[in-house]
Amino acid sequence: RHLNSVLHTHTMDYHADCCLCDPEEGDGGPEEPPLHGIHAPNRIRPSSYRALRSAVSSLARIDDFFCEKIGSGFFSEVFKVQHRITGQVMALKMNTLASNKANMLREVQLMNRLCHPNILRSLLVISFSCIVFFVLSFLLQYINGGNLEQLLDSDLYLSWGVRMGLSLDIARGLQYLHSKGIFHRDLTSKNCLVRCDNGVFTAVVGDFGLAEKIPDYSDGAEKQPLAIVGSPYWMAPEVLRGELYDEKVDVFAFGIILCEIIARIEADPDFLPRTEVGICALCVFGFGLWVSVSSGHSSLHLSTSNIRLSLQCTITI
Repeated sequence: RHLNSVLHTHTMDYHADCCLCDPEEGDGGPEEPPLHGIHAPNRIRPSSYRALRSAVSSLARIDDFFCEKIGSGFFSEVFKVQHRITGQVMALKMNTLASNKANMLREVQLMNRLCHPNILRSLLVISFSCIVFFVLSFLLQYINGGNLEQLLDSDLYLSWGVRMGLSLDIARGLQYLHSKGIFHRDLTSKNCLVRCDNGVFTAVVGDFGLAEKIPDYSDGAEKQPLAIVGSPYWMAPEVLRGELYDEKVDVFAFGIILCEIIARIEADPDFLPRTEVGICALCVFGFGLWVSVSSGHSSLHLSTSNIRLSLQCTITI
């Protein structure tokens, strides 16, 4: 009864259509009655209701955890949490903006559908979810190495093999996401997390708050431009110009991340110049060569292969 009252409180503000819901899902069956038995036009769709009901099927209080704030953004705060009884360590993402509740629900729905070693895993479907002061929050897999941007900005030596491995991890995660008909729209080195286990680095893609279904721009389909969203340094030109765009913008962002990995350079255009057709090849090649020579490793052939790939990702004509 308490769960139903919480669901009613939290679902009334959500849109009737959630782009990440499966339109072919049924109405839920007898075990999931409609919300108060009313199907007015402004009510949430049953599939969205079921998604939220599943997300909060096991409630936990914030008092059940030791909490340590490890990050924050415009819409949410992230805490490293440890369960007081089990000792399990997780990450808690807490929504801080009332107007972002619908996006938080969308992110929960999406993450509950994804399962890949290079995609950040939601632990909601296992047994954990919490409503904190009536603010939707959810628990995630904890990744111990921070984000990729922090790693690249550190003094830690990264061999070309490690850099290639991180690049492949991100590519595999992105490929999986696209195979599910979803594109990220905010792929950055900040949103790629790094796990370090016994000196072995693994990257996972996270933060799906802006993820969207890949649009169909085929002949005959209605061509409705998507909103201009993302992080400017990683945004493709077509997004910045307000043009139609699709999953290729993720490929552009991946190219920028490759440049960051190759040269350990910031994505800021002041450090990584763009041209009319893509990134400045001379800049990246120069940094890649300097890294190879200064580190005493004769791996220039590897860095140039990476540079070639990054250029192919960021060419815009």
